[in-house]
Amino acid sequence: MSANDEKEVSEYTSARVGEQRPDRLSRAPAHWRTGLEGRPANSPGRAPLDEKIVVHVDPDLADLIPGFLENRQKDVQTLQRALRTGDYATIGKLGHQMKGIGGGYGFDGLTDIGGALEQAAKQGILEEIRNLMRKLVDYLTHVEVSYA
Repeated sequence: MSANDEKEVSEYTSARVGEQRPDRLSRAPAHWRTGLEGRPANSPGRAPLDEKIVVHVDPDLADLIPGFLENRQKDVQTLQRALRTGDYATIGKLGHQMKGIGGGYGFDGLTDIGGALEQAAKQGILEEIRNLMRKLVDYLTHVEVSYA
């Protein structure tokens, strides 16, 4: 990863994690924006950038969800550092954890992204890891929790 790529990942991640307005997509590097708009809305973690991803969570978990989502944002930062240093073990570990805990809280899209991250890290597929990190940031940016 070049120094310029690292800077773009850092700026994009900082701009997207926790952001509630998709109109800031212009901050994303151009090569990240290509093709994102055409993702099927019904695919977990692949909603078009102007749509919310509604996740239905058991009301009994309501007190846990803010901390859960905050920890996923911290995971993005850890993944970013691991990507910079080529630490595929950490990427795989975090992917495995996301795969395991996402569904338990009702975040099936997170489970899908985590499982794919784990596999990409095992295989050392750098470009796939980058794509999945973008999907993770987009997912966390657009997820809306409904307590039903």
